[in-house]
Formats: sequence, structure tokens, C-alpha cells
Amino acid sequence: RYESIGSETAGEFYSSELLIKINYSSSEYGDRPGRNVDTPMHEMGHLLGLNDLDTDTPSGTHKTLMGYNRTTTTSTIDNAITYHDIQGIAVLNGKHTTHSFNRYFERDGKYLHVCFYCDTIDSMSSIKSGSLQLEVANGCTHDYKQLVSLGNKHWVKCTKCYKVITHSHQYTSYSWIDLRQHKATCNCGASTLQGHAVSSKTYASGNKYATCLLCGGRAEIGFIQINTFNRNKQVALKNNYVLPNGVTVLFESDLEKYFCETLEIV
Repeated sequence: RYESIGSETAGEFYSSELLIKINYSSSEYGDRPGRNVDTPMHEMGHLLGLNDLDTDTPSGTHKTLMGYNRTTTTSTIDNAITYHDIQGIAVLNGKHTTHSFNRYFERDGKYLHVCFYCDTIDSMSSIKSGSLQLEVANGCTHDYKQLVSLGNKHWVKCTKCYKVITHSHQYTSYSWIDLRQHKATCNCGASTLQGHAVSSKTYASGNKYATCLLCGGRAEIGFIQINTFNRNKQVALKNNYVLPNGVTVLFESDLEKYFCETLEIV
């Protein structure tokens, strides 16, 4: 397989040898097609088992990794991979084999059942047991569920109309697990384990246990809350969070940066 831009080949993938070639030169002179930042990523997609898109459709219609309308630059490279690419890799490499045909739509007298996770379609002459008709996205009261994720980027999908959106988790519900951690749950249904957050004065009197400020449970170990010294500044929240009372809680890895005033401030 090869990817060409204009009359020149930008990149090539040889499946028999698992070999990738990029038409690139380290010289500052000339502008070889392989200099496009997403060409190596596209060829790596072949190595992972994905095929070219746009081969049987009008060229340039797909913005996924394997399409030809990516228009990726160095500033947008983090968005080059989409949930479609992850779905394809999961199916082609046998990571997703059990389909969830929860919804269907009708076409030409057939009931086309769509897998929630990979969009595979099973065409049948009757409705599968338990499957419901897809709702219209514009009028749907969405009920989103975690689909796939890549690093800190998450895609959630509506269980009723199958609309997909990018999502950043905001944990609003907490349930006690043990003396060291609790489960934090986002309104999309995703959850993660976190250490407890406790008041800085809790252990001052020699108390062995504290009350977690988030889940309300008993904590043997917890991250100490730190009040923001300058009320006109806010810590850029990445792995940290803000309590309902406005107090910023930092993860231990950020404490040193905070006190050295090197933590990103916005």
C-alpha cells in the first residue's frame, strides 16, 4: 500500500515485510510529500492492521487516520487519531469480538442492527430480541456511556441515538472503598479510584483517622488540601480537582511545583 500526494509517493507499507518507507529528506531543500507530519502515522495504521479509506468512495471524505482528508499539522497531531481508528484496530486484532446490537434502523425492508462499540451492522429480516430502534439525534435526550479513550481524551456515545462526542471527565459522585481510596464517578458513567482528600489540620492533634472531604468516609491516608494563597489566581486543573467550597486539591506529584511556583497558573 502506498500514499501519494500529487504525483509523488509520500509513504509506503509492505505487509509481507512489515516495512514502512517514508519519502522524507532531512535536507532543508525540497519539499518531499513524506514531510507531512501525519504520513508516518498513516503508515503505522497499516502496521496495526487498518486499511486505506477512500479507495471505493470519493477521495478525501474521511478525516480519520486512514483517510486522505486529515489535514493534520504539528499543532493538531493530538487529534489525528479518532475513535473510528481505535474501533477498527480493536476489531481487526480480535480485541473486540462480542457485539452489542442494542439498536437498529430500517432500510429496504431489512432491520440493520448496529453494534454499540464498533458500528458493525447485522442485517436481518426480523428484530433481534431486546434491540430497540435508534432515536433521532436532534430530538434525543442523550444518555452517554463511555466508548473508548486515548490518553486523557475520552469519547462517549449515546445509548439511544448513538451520537458520539469527545468528553472530559468531571467527577461529581464519590463512594468510599477503604481507608486509602474512594471511587470517583463521572456523570457519563466512567469511574476511577482516587486517594482521599483531607483537611490540613486533621492530623495536627495526633488523630489516626480523618474524614475525606469528598466521599465523607474515614481516611487513614489522604492528600492534604491546600488553600490558594492568591485569590486572583487559579491552578490549571489537569490531574487535580476543586472541591465544592472552592478549595483546590493537588495531587502529590504537583506539590513541589506548586511551592516552587512552577505549576502552570491561569
